[in-house]
Amino acid sequence: MKAFLFSAALAITLFNLTSCEEEKSNAQNIQRMSDTIGKLYPTVNRISVEVREREDVIITLGDADLFNAPEEKKKQVSNELGELSNYFFAKDNHLKGGKVIFTRDERNLEVKDEDKTEMDMPAEAFKKQ
Repeated sequence: MKAFLFSAALAITLFNLTSCEEEKSNAQNIQRMSDTIGKLYPTVNRISVEVREREDVIITLGDADLFNAPEEKKKQVSNELGELSNYFFAKDNHLKGGKVIFTRDERNLEVKDEDKTEMDMPAEAFKKQ
């Protein structure tokens, strides 16, 4: 009986350690991606990167210039961030898609609908290679 309880406790502990490690790996990659975005787009004052349910990457960029940029520029940024998302997150996740939220609000976490535009990242960026 003691051996069974010990085995069960060991299995639960290993499962919990594995789960924590998965979350930790995304946290590190989120930070790396945020740093990379800051270097690629130095005018961006607010960067938020989320990986939801290990399937979708949501990136919010607070930059009035990008918010007011032409649609083609936003598409270019979305394409680049799709490739970066795949680079940073594809290995440990099951990515299906993502989007970039451009906002003119550079300070607040909650963004009003009239202060943002959303653009999907290209689906081909998330296909396994």
